[in-house]
Amino acid sequence: MDSFANDYSEKYRAIGSNIRMVRNATGISQTELANRAGSDKSAISRYENGTQRPSLETLMRIADALGVDVADLLKEKAAPSLEKVVSESDMDWMQALNINLTKMSPSTRQSFIRSVIAMYRGYQEDLSEAI
Repeated sequence: MDSFANDYSEKYRAIGSNIRMVRNATGISQTELANRAGSDKSAISRYENGTQRPSLETLMRIADALGVDVADLLKEKAAPSLEKVVSESDMDWMQALNINLTKMSPSTRQSFIRSVIAMYRGYQEDLSEAI
C-alpha cells in the first residue's frame, strides 16, 4: 500500500475514534446510534474500528444522531481519552452522572449533553490558546 493510501487509512481510523469518543461521551450504545443514524450496529462497530469507511451521507447521519457537526468527526486527531484528562476520583463522579443521565428523558439528556459538550469545547479553546 502506498503512502497516500496509508494517510487516508489513518484519517479513517481517527474518524472512527472520534465517533466512538462522542458516542461514549453522550452515553449511547452502538445499537442506539445505529438506530438513530439508520444503520446497523455492526456497521457502527466497523466505522469505529476503522475497518469500514463510511460515506459522506453516513457521516452526516451519524453526526446528526450524535448532535455534533460533521467537522467534529473529521478531525484528524481524536481528543485524549477521559482517563488521561480526568482524575480517578472524578471518574467515579462521572460514572454516577452517566447512571443518572440514563434516567433522564431523551430530550433532557440531549440538552444536558449538548451543554456539557459546549463547555468542553470552550475548555479546549482556552487550553489551546494557553499553549
